[in-house]
Amino acid sequence: GNQAPPPPILQVVSEFFARLRRSSPTLFYGTVSSIVTFIAWQLPFLSPMLQRHFVCSSYNLSRKRYHTLLTSAISHRSLSHLAMNLFGFLTFGKIVEPILKTNQMNLSTYCILSALTANLFFILCHPKGSCIGLSGVALSLFALDAKLNPGKESGFIFRFLPIRLPAQYALTLLAVWSLLGVGALLSGGSGDGVAHATHFGGIAFGLLVHFLLNGGGWKEIRRQWSVASCRFGRSDTRTGRNMSVTGTRNK
Repeated sequence: GNQAPPPPILQVVSEFFARLRRSSPTLFYGTVSSIVTFIAWQLPFLSPMLQRHFVCSSYNLSRKRYHTLLTSAISHRSLSHLAMNLFGFLTFGKIVEPILKTNQMNLSTYCILSALTANLFFILCHPKGSCIGLSGVALSLFALDAKLNPGKESGFIFRFLPIRLPAQYALTLLAVWSLLGVGALLSGGSGDGVAHATHFGGIAFGLLVHFLLNGGGWKEIRRQWSVASCRFGRSDTRTGRNMSVTGTRNK
């Protein structure tokens, strides 16, 4: 018999984003904001604004545009850069999010901190450069997944060559490549156009989170935070009570 035609492409896209929004608001908004920013980069009259507010650089930070440490993560100029980063972001974000939830950590908080770490490390290593892209966050998610599932086979494209390796091997390869790139840059090399420092910062953050989750450090941090919050709450209560008494006396 005749096969039914596939559904309209707009329907497929709409259903994909609807499912993504229900399953993970963080992945949904990260994806949508990246796509919107990519479209904005294709409009020349928006380029000056995007240079000021969606590029991570020492210059922008010197102008107190601290938000660029985050907004640069959703900024992509080329379609290939966007597609590659979103693939990693969605693939590893979906895997890691349930594990983070089990440990009372929000994916949104994780992504924000990984972006800050990756971009700050870039600025530290390359103060005269600039960077954009979600790769620091995506590689951070990959690093955490690779440490949690070291034997799982991971596939990725390196210089247009498809490669499949156990996750631990792939992580080691990417970490060494990033570290060599950082070393070449610090030794005065011209670089290859890849933000190796951002990549290494993201990988390092993923490794740090795994260490904290695996070693019990995250539970201790949560415990200390809870104790501090309780003390702060009691202090606020006492202050409020004293203010109420003072107010009565002033009357």
